[in-house]
Amino acid sequence: MDEPNPSHEPDRRRDDERASRQMWSLAGLGVEFAAAVAGLTILGWWIDRSFDTQPTWTIVGCAVGFVGGLRNLIVAARRQFRG
Repeated sequence: MDEPNPSHEPDRRRDDERASRQMWSLAGLGVEFAAAVAGLTILGWWIDRSFDTQPTWTIVGCAVGFVGGLRNLIVAARRQFRG
């Protein structure tokens, strides 16, 4: 029966911490993307209601939020894979 090697424990712990940080970083990116889309869509909806231009600014807000959120995801992914 193999006994755990205590000399590898710090390496394993460090790898687990790194994986946890990466997971939370990716989760944060997902929340950031959703917030960009939702926030700008709601802003567009409010402008549409205020100026009776439905659905023009809602669609514009959603599109701008999607593009901005996607840009942030791409920048973060490039940064993640570089270093």
